[in-house]
Amino acid sequence: MKRLAPIHLTQGPAIIVGPALIDAGDDPGIIIENAGDVTIKDIIIRGNGRTYNQNGGIRIENSTDRTLSNVFIDNVEVSGFKEDGILVYAKAQHGYSNIKIANCRSHDNGRSGITVRAEAYPATPHSDVSITNCVAYQNTGIPGLPVHTGSGIVMSGFRRGLIQFCEAYQNGALCDATESGGPVGIWAYNCDEGIIQYNISHHNHSNNHADGGGFDLDGGSTNSVLRYNLSYHNDGYGFQLWDFFWGETTFNRICKNISWYDCQKYDFGAFSVFGKVMSSSIYSNVARIKEDGIGTKLQQWTGTELMFADNIYLADGIAQHFVISDTTARPMVMRDSFIVSKV
Repeated sequence: MKRLAPIHLTQGPAIIVGPALIDAGDDPGIIIENAGDVTIKDIIIRGNGRTYNQNGGIRIENSTDRTLSNVFIDNVEVSGFKEDGILVYAKAQHGYSNIKIANCRSHDNGRSGITVRAEAYPATPHSDVSITNCVAYQNTGIPGLPVHTGSGIVMSGFRRGLIQFCEAYQNGALCDATESGGPVGIWAYNCDEGIIQYNISHHNHSNNHADGGGFDLDGGSTNSVLRYNLSYHNDGYGFQLWDFFWGETTFNRICKNISWYDCQKYDFGAFSVFGKVMSSSIYSNVARIKEDGIGTKLQQWTGTELMFADNIYLADGIAQHFVISDTTARPMVMRDSFIVSKV
């Protein structure tokens, strides 16, 4: 295997193909600024460890006044950085179209495992994004910061996005954010037409009494779905719909998922809804919950037109099927959900 020095490119096409090892030490692994037609394939990128290396593994950034196209990252392993293992970032009003991240492993980093995001909110400068067959683990978060860190896989600022056949675990343990929520195993926000399906998210953590969940469609998500996913043994919820109280969070679905003994540390409910979530539904899911646990928790909800149907809760003892907290009566539909308790 050939060895490469850390790479910093400012024009495209940017093609970095191995098999090769970048031993970055205390430096960034790969930085690509304002370039399209990016290919990074068959590369191992190692930093000196998240407590020593203050940089990121891969950072691809657009700060120009135009949309750039084609980012392809395949069969890459990134570890040992304080910042994101893999980051694709729209710094200004324009991002990237056609982003594909596949068959990658991002672990033992600080800020996150794999992230696609945009600085602007609400805005969707990225389009046609997919993250498939990737694994993110032991990305612990950065203690002492005001905002959340330590998520496994997260996408935002996009139209038409897919996270599929991925796994996230043991992320977020050091996040003690004071001004935001916490990390999540796999999630999306500030997006339209996001699909998160056929993934596994387990044993994820949080150290600030927030989140630490398996999956989430967060503030500014529209026309998006969480389906056919498995969440288990996370500190927080299994699946969540959340709104920031600004922007719009509407027409989203959580369906045909399994939450298995989530809420190990914080009892947010296997399924959680918070804020001004509108015209959305949670249906045909299964949750296994511990004794005295919560199946679905609806908290500070100020939206309209929520539907809950055909959910099954299997409890180890007496448990709460549905909890409404700090919420005035609002229109919603509930039908054919039931709890089975072992006593």
